[in-house]
Amino acid sequence: MRAGNLSASNLSSPASAKAAYDIAHQDMTNEVGYDISQTLPPGDGILRFTNGEPVTAESKIYQTQQATSYQNQALQLYNSEVAKKPPPGRDTE
Repeated sequence: MRAGNLSASNLSSPASAKAAYDIAHQDMTNEVGYDISQTLPPGDGILRFTNGEPVTAESKIYQTQQATSYQNQALQLYNSEVAKKPPPGRDTE
Protein backbone atom coordinates (compact mmCIF):
# COMPACT_ATOMS: atom_id res chain seq x y z
CA MET A 1 0.00 0.00 0.00
CA ARG A 2 1.33 3.40 -0.93
CA ALA A 3 1.80 6.13 1.65
CA GLY A 4 -1.03 8.13 0.05
CA ASN A 5 -3.42 5.39 1.09
CA LEU A 6 -2.70 6.21 4.72
CA SER A 7 -3.98 9.80 4.40
CA ALA A 8 -6.74 10.99 6.71
CA SER A 9 -9.19 11.27 3.81
CA ASN A 10 -8.73 7.56 3.09
CA LEU A 11 -9.40 6.56 6.70
CA SER A 12 -13.11 7.38 6.45
CA SER A 13 -14.30 3.91 5.47
CA PRO A 14 -13.97 1.10 8.02
CA ALA A 15 -12.17 -1.15 5.53
CA SER A 16 -9.63 1.55 4.64
CA ALA A 17 -9.09 2.45 8.29
CA LYS A 18 -8.48 -1.19 9.19
CA ALA A 19 -6.07 -1.69 6.28
CA ALA A 20 -4.11 1.43 7.26
CA TYR A 21 -4.00 0.33 10.90
CA ASP A 22 -2.84 -3.16 9.92
CA ILE A 23 -0.06 -1.83 7.69
CA ALA A 24 1.16 0.65 10.31
CA HIS A 25 1.19 -1.96 13.08
CA GLN A 26 2.47 -4.96 11.11
CA ASP A 27 5.72 -6.51 12.38
CA MET A 28 7.72 -6.37 9.19
CA THR A 29 10.96 -7.62 10.72
CA ASN A 30 9.72 -11.20 10.35
CA GLU A 31 8.77 -10.74 6.71
CA VAL A 32 11.92 -9.60 4.98
CA GLY A 33 12.61 -10.68 1.42
CA TYR A 34 14.76 -13.71 2.06
CA ASP A 35 12.06 -16.06 3.30
CA ILE A 36 11.79 -17.90 0.00
CA SER A 37 11.87 -21.65 -0.38
CA GLN A 38 15.21 -23.39 -0.11
CA THR A 39 14.07 -25.74 -2.85
CA LEU A 40 14.18 -23.07 -5.54
CA PRO A 41 16.99 -23.32 -8.10
CA PRO A 42 19.83 -23.94 -7.77
CA GLY A 43 18.43 -26.40 -5.19
CA ASP A 44 21.56 -26.42 -3.04
CA GLY A 45 19.66 -25.93 0.24
CA ILE A 46 21.09 -22.43 0.76
CA LEU A 47 18.58 -19.75 1.73
CA ARG A 48 18.68 -17.10 -0.99
CA PHE A 49 17.17 -13.75 -1.82
CA THR A 50 14.80 -13.68 -4.78
CA ASN A 51 17.69 -12.42 -6.93
CA GLY A 52 19.64 -15.61 -6.14
CA GLU A 53 22.19 -14.08 -3.78
CA PRO A 54 22.79 -16.14 -0.63
CA VAL A 55 21.47 -14.78 2.67
CA THR A 56 24.25 -13.96 5.13
CA ALA A 57 24.25 -12.85 8.75
CA GLU A 58 25.15 -9.34 7.59
CA SER A 59 22.35 -9.21 5.02
CA LYS A 60 19.83 -10.40 7.64
CA ILE A 61 20.91 -7.54 9.94
CA TYR A 62 20.65 -5.03 7.08
CA GLN A 63 17.22 -6.28 5.98
CA THR A 64 15.93 -6.18 9.56
CA GLN A 65 17.20 -2.61 9.97
CA GLN A 66 15.51 -1.56 6.73
CA ALA A 67 12.24 -3.25 7.69
CA THR A 68 12.31 -1.60 11.12
CA SER A 69 12.93 1.81 9.55
CA TYR A 70 10.05 1.35 7.10
CA GLN A 71 7.76 0.12 9.86
CA ASN A 72 8.59 3.12 12.07
CA GLN A 73 7.92 5.52 9.19
CA ALA A 74 4.59 3.83 8.39
CA LEU A 75 3.53 4.07 12.04
CA GLN A 76 4.53 7.74 12.26
CA LEU A 77 2.58 8.50 9.08
CA TYR A 78 -0.45 6.59 10.34
CA ASN A 79 -0.43 8.39 13.70
CA SER A 80 -0.01 11.75 11.96
CA GLU A 81 -2.96 11.09 9.64
CA VAL A 82 -5.18 9.76 12.42
CA ALA A 83 -4.50 12.96 14.39
CA LYS A 84 -5.78 14.99 11.39
CA LYS A 85 -9.06 13.08 11.13
CA PRO A 86 -12.02 14.92 12.63
CA PRO A 87 -14.03 13.19 15.32
CA PRO A 88 -17.01 11.11 14.11
CA GLY A 89 -20.04 13.20 13.22
CA ARG A 90 -18.03 16.39 12.70
CA ASP A 91 -17.71 17.63 9.14
CA THR A 92 -14.52 19.08 7.81
CA GLU A 93 -14.60 22.66 6.64
